[in-house]
Amino acid sequence: MAKRSIRVDYDKDEDLLHLFNEKGNVKFSINIGVVVVDFDFRGYVVGIEFSELSKQFPMLKKIDANKIKGDLSVNYGPNWIQIFYTFSGPNLTQINSSIITPYKRKLVVAQ
Repeated sequence: MAKRSIRVDYDKDEDLLHLFNEKGNVKFSINIGVVVVDFDFRGYVVGIEFSELSKQFPMLKKIDANKIKGDLSVNYGPNWIQIFYTFSGPNLTQINSSIITPYKRKLVVAQ
């Protein structure tokens, strides 16, 4: 499992939470519903963005965006990836979850 140093940005106006590797350069992104996954030039995940997150967690709008903490790690399989993420903040119980999606690195790098 590849663990990375992760930064968290939350834009209250746009209702977007972005967990990303500050050192990663995004080549392209893929939408998976209300989630966007960012890939680097080598085909590895460097970030994940959630839209409309306050619909599930209304307390996000009340938290200072600078106080939201998060983490991201990715498990790469032969034809899938599993993205584990976590975020928390004052008055917000830590959220831990994951997303599994089909993935072929050769196809991603060829994009």
